[in-house]
Amino acid sequence: MRQSPRFVASTTVLLALAGAAAGCTSTAPVKDAAPVPPPITQSLTLTALGDSIPAAANCPGCESFVELFGQQIAERQGAHVQVLDLGVSGWTSQDVLDSLAPASADAEAVRSSDVLTITIGANDFYPDLVSYLADDCGPEPLACFDDELAGLRERLGTVLSLVGDLRDERLSDVLVTGYWNVFTDGAVADELYGAQFLQDSAAVTRRVNSVIESVSTALGATYVDLFEPFKGAEGANDPTALLADDGDHPNQAGHQKISEALVAAAGYGTTS
Repeated sequence: MRQSPRFVASTTVLLALAGAAAGCTSTAPVKDAAPVPPPITQSLTLTALGDSIPAAANCPGCESFVELFGQQIAERQGAHVQVLDLGVSGWTSQDVLDSLAPASADAEAVRSSDVLTITIGANDFYPDLVSYLADDCGPEPLACFDDELAGLRERLGTVLSLVGDLRDERLSDVLVTGYWNVFTDGAVADELYGAQFLQDSAAVTRRVNSVIESVSTALGATYVDLFEPFKGAEGANDPTALLADDGDHPNQAGHQKISEALVAAAGYGTTS
């Protein structure tokens, strides 16, 4: 167990006095007291809304990106950060919209939040994936997803409008993430569905991210890109090392990558 600076300093003085009494001079240097960290002067609340990504699904023992982001805020702001993770596996944008009904617990959590993250939209497209995999989208293989893209635009816009109402129009500290893939990715997707699926799912994800970014930016929230951190600017990188065994959710390294993207987007710089 390390001794406290006060105890170490007292021990040094006693040894020096003992040396002087014995007629000798101590040559041991006296260390300066350890610097005292600045006091925590504020308390902040970080709230997360969304799906299984903030919920850290299928990643046993993982710290979610929400927890990691909260730790970074605490370190960089010198604040105590309370983290409230409201992510729910399987949730769609409609579920988040419904959760913000007046006087609901989630609405009150959003109202009192200092920083808010939202990760939602991927599950909206799973019903259309069934048609895509059955090759039932017509001449344009990605046409199955068009209607849902329009629906996401409308629902996410309503969600952010409600969030603005709850937070007195404070939307600059609302961070809305995109996705690296709205479906399964990496080696798992390649084995299950093949190279064409990887190409098509990346194209769908870019469209989804474009909707999320345009809606977020138009209403004053901060969009956080996750496509490039996971897959590179051209989408050519294999994200398998950042994914859990299901190929769908992030592993611990993936959650760390998301946290880093949030830190940078929030203006704290990049992590080391």
